[in-house]
Amino acid sequence: MYGVKSNAEMYNWIKENLDFDQMIWEFGTDTQPNWVHISYVSKEDNRNKCLKAYKENRQTKYRVI
Repeated sequence: MYGVKSNAEMYNWIKENLDFDQMIWEFGTDTQPNWVHISYVSKEDNRNKCLKAYKENRQTKYRVI
């Protein structure tokens, strides 16, 4: 079997190997997200856009990474 992978390992593997519209590193730390959000539109319309979610003044914000 493949064994247990961390959220960061999954994020990096998906970024390098799969097609997606957006992938969001959801909160956590700079080395480990709490979870990973992935969206898919279509092969033609996917943007492969990577974002990081963070809190600022109790509001969720996103920046491109």
